[in-house]
Amino acid sequence: MAKRGGRTVLEKNRCVVVGAGAAGLAATYHLLRGGVEVVTLESSGEAGGRLLGGRHDGRVIDLGAQFFFRPYRTTFELCGRLGLEGQVVPFPFRVGLWRDGVLTALTAGLDPRTLAGNFRELLRFRLLSPAGVARLTALLFLLLRRRRDLHFLRFPGNLDLDGRDLASFTLDGYGEEVLEYYLQPLVSCLTLGQPEEIGAGYGLALAWYAMQGCCTLKEGIWTLADRLHRECRGSVRLSTPAREIVIEAGKV
Repeated sequence: MAKRGGRTVLEKNRCVVVGAGAAGLAATYHLLRGGVEVVTLESSGEAGGRLLGGRHDGRVIDLGAQFFFRPYRTTFELCGRLGLEGQVVPFPFRVGLWRDGVLTALTAGLDPRTLAGNFRELLRFRLLSPAGVARLTALLFLLLRRRRDLHFLRFPGNLDLDGRDLASFTLDGYGEEVLEYYLQPLVSCLTLGQPEEIGAGYGLALAWYAMQGCCTLKEGIWTLADRLHRECRGSVRLSTPAREIVIEAGKV
């Protein structure tokens, strides 16, 4: 970086990353491996972002995110490069739904045995009416049929769903039971938002990703953030907020 007119300007093979969350640390790690001189600015006093946690009495305590979806190929590759591939284990995404004084336990997954067990529980505890089960089945077929469109990065495939919120889309096509006892608990758990606040395309993508299962690390997912931070420690500046980004003559 060079100082020009009181501002810091990036030169060739030099880069600033704003934020040392999971994405920022991963970007820093890959840039360093590519021979780029990197400075990563993090406003808080800890790196990791949503992978918040720490080690207490010899054990890792996750205070933020606890799992990642199985389709996250880049995360698996990153764990392998960091020597954490042996730490990756399945994370059963279990949910409990309360209705009429009864708690029904379900597990997200596409394994036929898991799906069969879920439907048995739905019918046994009457969480959904027979008509509701039929509508939920129809929704699952929709997820399967449009699985290539329901992608977090290749989102142009679900632009036809972009004008609808998840709540109205579900109510119109699949009914109130499917919304209240399937999609609402799922997306609210993952986003802390309500279906009325979430686009139909994104909400259905969340459901599809969750259906494919989740993974975590044996010692806690914070281990990934900690290992990344250790690999990039010399480039990460904590308690250093980026206050302004200026582009002049094609340079930052």
